[in-house]
Amino acid sequence: MPLEYRKDIDGLRALAVLAVLLFHCNLGLTGGFVGVDIFYVISGYLIVGLIEADLSAGRFSFRRFYERRIRRLYPALFLVLAVTSVWAVWRMLWVDLQDYARSLLSVITYLSNVQFYRESGYFTEEATIKPLLHTWSLAVEEQFYLIVPPLLVLAHRWLPRRGRIGLWAVLVALSFALCVVVIGRDKAAAFYLLPTRAWELGLGGLVALTGTAWVARSRPLAEMLGLGGLAAILWAMINFNGNVPFPDERAALPVLGAVAVIMAGSGRQTLVARLLSISPAVFIGRISYPLYLWHWPLIVMVVYGRYAPLSRKEALIVIAGSLILSVLTWWFVEQPI
Repeated sequence: MPLEYRKDIDGLRALAVLAVLLFHCNLGLTGGFVGVDIFYVISGYLIVGLIEADLSAGRFSFRRFYERRIRRLYPALFLVLAVTSVWAVWRMLWVDLQDYARSLLSVITYLSNVQFYRESGYFTEEATIKPLLHTWSLAVEEQFYLIVPPLLVLAHRWLPRRGRIGLWAVLVALSFALCVVVIGRDKAAAFYLLPTRAWELGLGGLVALTGTAWVARSRPLAEMLGLGGLAAILWAMINFNGNVPFPDERAALPVLGAVAVIMAGSGRQTLVARLLSISPAVFIGRISYPLYLWHWPLIVMVVYGRYAPLSRKEALIVIAGSLILSVLTWWFVEQPI
């Protein structure tokens, strides 16, 4: 069966993107960067679920899959790149403009995570001269989208359902183990590159492959998972900070929290699912992609050329501007296309 639309997942997207915004705007949420990890879980769950449903129904098409991805990701991205490039040519110093040009090429080819890995410095002051730094996470996702469809097609052809689940679980475990090992040797590699991030997307995919019927049968279990998952996410957002290497074992807390929330909301309207399904949260979730795209270039445009971070007033202006641009992008670009 195809995946049904779930308002609570849009609400979870809203929580993730707002956490990233508050973190980048220095508004007190020191662990807000884990919003990216939550996005990964959601993406893994939806993409693997959609592919698996199409394979089971005998209607999967590589062409249709990638056409959908292009329609979903490229229009808003290219709009933000165009606006940011005009600003960069007008405002940036020549040496920074050269770096920007290289990052622009890497974004278009979805290799910006590799580009920024080479340059490093996500949590440093250097980040404020890189308007496209935030696109590293999009590159990780797109690389995942290139690998997963053929892998699932082959697995579906040669393995029974339990075999596919087992293979997927092994790959997730290997990626997590690699992440834990690499973080002690090359922090930037663990942060930016797909092999050490794949387990986050993979866990979401594992939920899609295994199903959640066993959770839906028990309301107490579903409620407990929902509340526990949301508590884990919020604790990580409040207590984590950029001074400690990430992602390490600690990343499992918000990731598993997101997994628990997704599982709990499947088939039952739990307290957490109802909370995440309120209209404002759902709407923010729907515009979360352009909101993520716009917010970081706006921050760089404000602070470029100075060493001082955003003031509170500037931060609020950036958030308001990001919301306005995101709504316009969603309405006039994403929806028509």
